[in-house]
Amino acid sequence: MTRNGERFNFTYGAQRERVKTTINGTSTYEIDKVYEETVSGSWKVYLDDFAIISFSQESGYRISYLHKDRLGSALTFSDDQGQVVGRRHYDAFGKPRTMGGQQMEPGYRPRLANVMAFGGIENIALTRRGFTDHLHLDELELIHMNGRVYDYNLGRFMSVDPFVHEGSQGINPYSYIMNNPLSGIDPTGYSPEEPELEKVEYTEQTEKVAVTGSRIKREVVTGASGTATYSNGATQSFSATFSGGKVATMDIGSPKQTSTTSPQTQQGGSSVGETVKGVAQAVLKSLKKGGVIGMALAPTSTATDEQMEALAQPIIEENILHNTALDLEPELSKEDYARLENDLANIRTKPNGPNGIQYALIAEESGDYICYNCSSGVMWLNEGDVWKYGQTTKPATRYSEARLNGGLAGRRLSLEPQYRGTQRQVLLAEKLKIYTHLAKTGTLPPGNKIRR
Repeated sequence: MTRNGERFNFTYGAQRERVKTTINGTSTYEIDKVYEETVSGSWKVYLDDFAIISFSQESGYRISYLHKDRLGSALTFSDDQGQVVGRRHYDAFGKPRTMGGQQMEPGYRPRLANVMAFGGIENIALTRRGFTDHLHLDELELIHMNGRVYDYNLGRFMSVDPFVHEGSQGINPYSYIMNNPLSGIDPTGYSPEEPELEKVEYTEQTEKVAVTGSRIKREVVTGASGTATYSNGATQSFSATFSGGKVATMDIGSPKQTSTTSPQTQQGGSSVGETVKGVAQAVLKSLKKGGVIGMALAPTSTATDEQMEALAQPIIEENILHNTALDLEPELSKEDYARLENDLANIRTKPNGPNGIQYALIAEESGDYICYNCSSGVMWLNEGDVWKYGQTTKPATRYSEARLNGGLAGRRLSLEPQYRGTQRQVLLAEKLKIYTHLAKTGTLPPGNKIRR
């Protein structure tokens, strides 16, 4: 490939992966997006999507940390001292701009090499991977998007897409992301990849209210706020208020109210978690529409990283337990899975409560044990088998020694803590253990009378 005297050659492997790029006679060998080495002895190691370790005769050894936007483009680079060593900006279609986000000065082509050096480090020397983490053919003002080559000056590919996409924009086989460049990425050069919702972390706001005509107050959820995380690494803050079981208002990364399109809870059964998931899905729709929406709000200066992590950890733990339980769907009957979903939703509406444990009662000897779900009333257990899963906030007094030594199950048991956390967390952990046992064996543990 030649343009204005600049010549690029590419060599591909058996799996059609790029293994060598030669620029004006200088070759760089590549192993996927992991390792690069030039014939001069310089090299780069890419640590996932967050750092680059490099060596060159001019700069020696260096580590650069990548700070990316929601499309995966590295906009800021920092060193191991936390100092900024490079900045980049792109327009919507990937054309490089100045560090301030403006168009290049007259006489300067839109190339990474023409972005001003920062702290003495050439911008292009940091990495040739730029817009959406693809390889910039800087001298040609093109981007190698694996399956096809992309011209960011035109906002078009240079060859047709072999796949036909739905919608009127799919008629143009040269268009990039169907002329909606902020809506996703194109990792292969063939089909756009839109972000998917991966997880939602949130906290609830509650207050005690009395039903009309009653003096008895009950705790109801009046709002929720949190962060949605998507498959492309993007995070989006949101908040919502509830009134009468419905979303009253919803903010997505900005103070603008979007209640006209807010999802609503169904009366009498759905949990706040499902509503919050709906809020996050609404955020996802905004992402797919290509709107430039705010990223997650940064912690305030009064909170340390440790404090923020401590605040988020309980919700993260609950989501892990919840999602792990939902992963049992292929192994459970429809009725059992529906019951599991309802049980989990009910638990998530409960207050945190005091700390406790989720435990297992383990058979201390082989023999017949009382079975609450067996027609014979007994089940043979080998030493080490689980007789029952449970949870308690008072483990020291939950079972007396006499009950563990035969009064509870007919034979000796030991109590083994398996998870520690808030009361809501240990309830989720208990539910996960019971339904996992049901999924694997087709029956409940002999000491569990019901699924609880």
